[in-house]
Amino acid sequence: REKVEKACGEELQNANLRANESPRICQRLKIRSGQTMPSGEWDEIIIAINSKTADETIEQSNSPNNQTFRLALPVYTAEPDFNRLRTTVKRFLRAGYDKWEASDLATLRMLRELGVSDITADWTLYAFNSRALRELSAMGVKRFVASPENNRENLQYLAESGYDVEFLTQQSTPLFVSLTEPAARPTDLAVFRRDGLWVTTKPVPRTFETPEGGSTRLDLSWSCQLFYHYSAIRLVFDTESESKRYQKKQPNRSNQLNARSANVKLGAGADREQQNSQYEHDSK
Repeated sequence: REKVEKACGEELQNANLRANESPRICQRLKIRSGQTMPSGEWDEIIIAINSKTADETIEQSNSPNNQTFRLALPVYTAEPDFNRLRTTVKRFLRAGYDKWEASDLATLRMLRELGVSDITADWTLYAFNSRALRELSAMGVKRFVASPENNRENLQYLAESGYDVEFLTQQSTPLFVSLTEPAARPTDLAVFRRDGLWVTTKPVPRTFETPEGGSTRLDLSWSCQLFYHYSAIRLVFDTESESKRYQKKQPNRSNQLNARSANVKLGAGADREQQNSQYEHDSK
């Protein structure tokens, strides 16, 4: 912290000026496109999209209360799909969505090239200290999400920095992401595919303490879906069709998975109470 303060002396002198214009405290929610929105009053709702997101899925996520919406770009997009992602962003810009969230420097650069002025940075851009906040601000970022890897002291420091920083209250934080399927996985972890990545996380979301006076975010965008099969390991899929495609690719494993899941039918036609009850039981 002392090194940062020394290196950013000029910036820290301006922090007091920014503190006098501190942003108001807000409660925000982040979900995936098409994901069910929990009840509550939200100052802003962030919807995670990808290159294949259709207008209809955004409309399904919309709340009847007309809250402010922001579209968030994915953490990873395969190079052949990046132009398609750009086309998707252009389509939503023409539809009137002018608030966006970047997940990395590539998506931040793309948003700026497309003329977007209202840009926020998700936690994956790692705004840990005032130097990072200053550099990202210079690149056009208006607001930041603090990393879940912070400690209490640094969170409080960010809250007092004078920048518009919001803090996670709950999130199924990824423990490991990869382009290939993990070969070895503990039985108490969930493994699922999302946006071209294999994600490993805990089935039960993490909760976080937030600094006093800071805006907060409930992030459900990394949460597991209920389409999965039982085996010695847990495999979770975003959709039932993706689950079936995976089984076709691995027929021997498919037979084992189906045998173990014969007594539990989860999917699009399953009873919602049965899904929730089984999920809660399995999470414990």
